[in-house]
Amino acid sequence: MRRAIFLHAVNFEYLQLDPRKIRATTERLRRRILERFPDRNLGSVAADLVAATDVAAQRATRIARPNRVLRFAIAAILIGVPALVVWLVQGLEMRVGPSTVIDVIQTVEAALGSIVFLGAAALFLTTVETRRKRKLCVDSIDELRALAHIVDMHQLTKDPERVQNRGADTASSPSRTLTAFEVSRYYDYCGEMLSLIAKIGSLYAQASSDAQVNGVVDDLESLVNGVDQKIWQKNELLHTLYREEIEGQLGASPAAAPETEKTPAD
Repeated sequence: MRRAIFLHAVNFEYLQLDPRKIRATTERLRRRILERFPDRNLGSVAADLVAATDVAAQRATRIARPNRVLRFAIAAILIGVPALVVWLVQGLEMRVGPSTVIDVIQTVEAALGSIVFLGAAALFLTTVETRRKRKLCVDSIDELRALAHIVDMHQLTKDPERVQNRGADTASSPSRTLTAFEVSRYYDYCGEMLSLIAKIGSLYAQASSDAQVNGVVDDLESLVNGVDQKIWQKNELLHTLYREEIEGQLGASPAAAPETEKTPAD
């Protein structure tokens, strides 16, 4: 009893992801990227991430909401099966004679056929809601997976060893105009975006109890963690090569201070 009272008194605010706070964090990240890199396309990717957060919140609400039409149809079928049996039994004319056995057999066969048909219909309707919601979740996770690959593509050419244009470029070499400090911030922004992609995907797992949906979300998190680990290694190498330059600009840059403030999701 005391345990039940204790659980009832606990604030469960932080046991579930809040789409509004994820959206606020994503929007703030978009503004930070635009302020730091106004001429880079990473800000457009961040804008798509904000849109993906809004879409995920709407879809998660729809997935968590029961389909009342389908559930009413299932309930009607389940109620109709015993009603059909009672009606058929009452309709039997229990007369003595050779025809009685034949009538009973025919009635039982008809009842069993109807029960099997109605049961199959109820089972089909039960899986319809699950399959529709599962498809919506999987398609949404595929969109987030594509967004994670796009983030990876944006940092792909940010080679820490080529920040100072070491070595000869070719005609097709990407332009390298960012300083070591700016490349480091670029890596950080990509890592934050990947983390938010995983959080957005978790909204679908939170709204659904489907094991297959949870498996797809786990695959998304594995992909995000793998890409983030690769970016972290590049950032570590960058700090090893240009530590003094990065720490000097970090301490001298007035724009770096506001980015250390806590976000609404912290």
